[in-house]
Amino acid sequence: MICRTVWGRVGVNEFPLFPLSTVLYPDGVLPLKVFERRYLDMIADVMRGDARFGVVSIREGEEVGKAALPADIGTIARIIDFDREQDGLLGIKVRGEQRFVITDSTVQRDNLLVANVRVLNESDPEPLPPEQQRLGELLSNLWRKLRRPERELRLNDAAWVAYRLAEILPLPLDLKQKILEASPPADKLGVLSRQVAGWAMKD
Repeated sequence: MICRTVWGRVGVNEFPLFPLSTVLYPDGVLPLKVFERRYLDMIADVMRGDARFGVVSIREGEEVGKAALPADIGTIARIIDFDREQDGLLGIKVRGEQRFVITDSTVQRDNLLVANVRVLNESDPEPLPPEQQRLGELLSNLWRKLRRPERELRLNDAAWVAYRLAEILPLPLDLKQKILEASPPADKLGVLSRQVAGWAMKD
């Protein structure tokens, strides 16, 4: 399945990319502050369409300045809210949708990355395996402590559990990316389980 959208500066089958030093997961919510001209222009463009762009983690480079080298797999982001901050910056809030694979990319003159992408077909939700139930319990406990009653816990969806734990836990960027890329959901949980077990051993 190819993401077929048409925006002003990027043509059919292309996504503008927003490389970040973090990972956006499907159904995750991420607030962003936008100040560079290339991204202000990008946001203006996508808001005239379906308000979507690609978020990718940075493999090499920085969030500002020259175009960074992105990871191969990212997540479609849809703008769900925006506002002008007190400091004059544009604040937006995005929600993650499907994962995608970059098939090729180009750097525009303003250093905006634009990519052809292949959207990944996700399987139906899978329940937590019996051996990973403790990760569901961990998420439930963290959810209560973080006071997130506005979002319903989906403990019957293994991928969703993995993504939410990866957002909450203090994981390094490469591990967060590994969880995004891993398939099937049991592999995502396996990455988390090994990390949590390693922390327990250190304690």
